[in-house]
Amino acid sequence: MANEETKLWDDVWNKNIESIEQVYLEIKNSLNNSIALQLLKTHILKRFNQIDGLKVIEIGAGYGRTAAKLGLLGADITLLDNSLEAKKFAEELYKKLQIPLNYYTINLFNIPEDIQKKLFNKFDICISFGLNEHFDEDKRKEIWYIHQKFLKEKGLAIVEVPNANCILYRLWKFFAERFNAWEVGFEKPFTISEITKILGYKPEYFGWSFYGTINLYIFDKISRVIYNLIHYHSLRRGKNPEGKINLIGFKLKRSILDNYQSGSYVIFYNK
Repeated sequence: MANEETKLWDDVWNKNIESIEQVYLEIKNSLNNSIALQLLKTHILKRFNQIDGLKVIEIGAGYGRTAAKLGLLGADITLLDNSLEAKKFAEELYKKLQIPLNYYTINLFNIPEDIQKKLFNKFDICISFGLNEHFDEDKRKEIWYIHQKFLKEKGLAIVEVPNANCILYRLWKFFAERFNAWEVGFEKPFTISEITKILGYKPEYFGWSFYGTINLYIFDKISRVIYNLIHYHSLRRGKNPEGKINLIGFKLKRSILDNYQSGSYVIFYNK
């Protein structure tokens, strides 16, 4: 099962149509223009005096897009994922961003003892963005506690998960699965009530962005479909032509619907 999951995510990252340059520019531009990053910084600074010097680990990291943004703000970054394809991309990306990087390619549910000694109880912040929803049954609960194992005594876990109540997310997932366009394997979104039950208390949280969700599930997804149609023959031959079609979307701003109809929640909880 573990080998099947590794192959799945190697395939996902191998099919990634974003280039190093595209991700590099998005990360650099986000430092001044990203509402999501500003929200994240605000919540981190409620706990810590500054981001510079914080030890941050992103688990299930892929190429560590969010961690990289914190790295540019001075955080010390470690990434953990079981995909070698993601590691290759991350190493190139972080080199271009000039961010020092420690990357561990291991299974979160089977971490060797020598690695546990290096990583457990060593970090101020443990983050994941799009990880917990890919597990079911006992692992669905366990993954929330695994984040805590990496934290120092007063550390902070920050976890993004899809919002089970988001109508646009549900519709996109339904049609993607129905037409064999769903590429990321098992995914089960969360409600705040389920997370509260798992943790034993209601955590602090916010919805990323209602307007951003519209952009993602309407404009961005449609542009991805158009891109795939244009490059259909190249993609069938296993080639990933660079480039991206951008349709105009909403200007990102906060909304009273953010905590209800955003595509995902960001959860904050303690060790």
